[in-house]
Amino acid sequence: MPEQYISTWDEHQFWLNMLQDHAFFVRDYLSPAETRYVIEADMHIRSFEAVLQKLQTISKDAPCSSPEMMELAQFAYQTAGKYYLFEGNILNLRLKNEININLTPTYFNGTLNENGEYLRILQFFMRGQEPPPLSLVDLLSLWLEDQLGHVVLLIRLVDGIEFDIIRQADVLKGKFSQFIVKNNAIKGYLRFLPANSPIQIRFAHEVAGSVVAFNNLVALTLELYDEKSLVNQSTRRFLFHHFPEACYFMKKMSLYAPEIQYPPCQVTYPPGR
Repeated sequence: MPEQYISTWDEHQFWLNMLQDHAFFVRDYLSPAETRYVIEADMHIRSFEAVLQKLQTISKDAPCSSPEMMELAQFAYQTAGKYYLFEGNILNLRLKNEININLTPTYFNGTLNENGEYLRILQFFMRGQEPPPLSLVDLLSLWLEDQLGHVVLLIRLVDGIEFDIIRQADVLKGKFSQFIVKNNAIKGYLRFLPANSPIQIRFAHEVAGSVVAFNNLVALTLELYDEKSLVNQSTRRFLFHHFPEACYFMKKMSLYAPEIQYPPCQVTYPPGR
């Protein structure tokens, strides 16, 4: 079972890496003709890098209540908030077909949800407080959409002749879609049912098992990519981005489904990834 606790330092590095990746993806999937937005995406990449560099000057053991961590949280909040508005504008333009970018509106729904969660966490960190964890139903609302988005992107990014990967991904796509519907139903049940009832915990086990299965599939896909034997149109950054997010989700899920055999993982990027 993965260690459930994520330190304040690792929490910051996780979210900053993920949001910087999102900025890379916007830049990379914009048409070169969209010069203004390419330049703006590059600016956000550099802004996240500045916060990451500031984080490196702080002890990994520093509590969230320390002055340096509170100052970092304010810096991160400003940076993540500006990027939230940038992506929101890209989403608005994409919905109106006024921008040439090879990413879908639903993709931006997911990335904006993640950005919003970091902003929620930062509101507590700026006051030197530990943020309250998301309830199980809210945790699943956030990360099931992310998992569905990743599996849809995987199907899209590998060549159509990669039949076995696409077949396995299609099965998981169906499961994650069903899980989202079921989680929405459970959210309604919670008006009259205590949280973490046997129904909800059984569901958590179902979800956790599928998250592990998808993580294994992406690991295989990345291995083939590194061996230059995968027929695809992806980048390594895009494929690797899945692992810290899946790890973060699995760490949170292990509280509710500890019996699942989770793979070893880390929420932060290793050096030289």
